Amino acid sequence: MLWRRLGLSGISVAQMKATLGPADYCFDGPDAYPRKDPKIKECTLPGWSFFYLPKTGLGGGPNLVCWARNGKTCLVLYWLLTA
Repeated sequence: MLWRRLGLSGISVAQMKATLGPADYCFDGPDAYPRKDPKIKECTLPGWSFFYLPKTGLGGGPNLVCWARNGKTCLVLYWLLTA
């Protein structure tokens, strides 16, 4: 994995959602789970995927991840590249 920081630290999660739509994934805890699960109320590591992968495909791509310790403001915003 390759980590790169993006200069948007301090942006609110609400602004990110307004710009990119709802997060595709929540990377909280030991297991990553889809954000579209209605039981998930608030995510502290929302992520947006910038690649398309068919259901039968393997691989990954760039994910923009926000580390929002309080769930409101992205303290760190970084690219997470998965393979």
